[in-house]
Amino acid sequence: MDTLKFFWSGRLGKAILIICLLLIIFNTYATWGIPIDDAYTTFRYARNLVNGDGAVYNPGDRVEGYSNFLWMLLNALGLWLGINPLVFSSI
Repeated sequence: MDTLKFFWSGRLGKAILIICLLLIIFNTYATWGIPIDDAYTTFRYARNLVNGDGAVYNPGDRVEGYSNFLWMLLNALGLWLGINPLVFSSI
């Protein structure tokens, strides 16, 4: 236990901690504005629901592929109101 305490109290331990924190901050900043493809899948289901085709990815194909039903319904509401789904989902 004393060895671990000694390691983190030294310069090397502090340097490793700072580097790790900087990497976390950089990674968060670099990926902050990138929408995940699952969101676009949900947007497509919502758009087809608003268009009257039902909750389907492609009209005519009855396959459930969204990961969150309530989120898809909320995005459909935003599309029905004429709001861009990227803007609506970030509110």
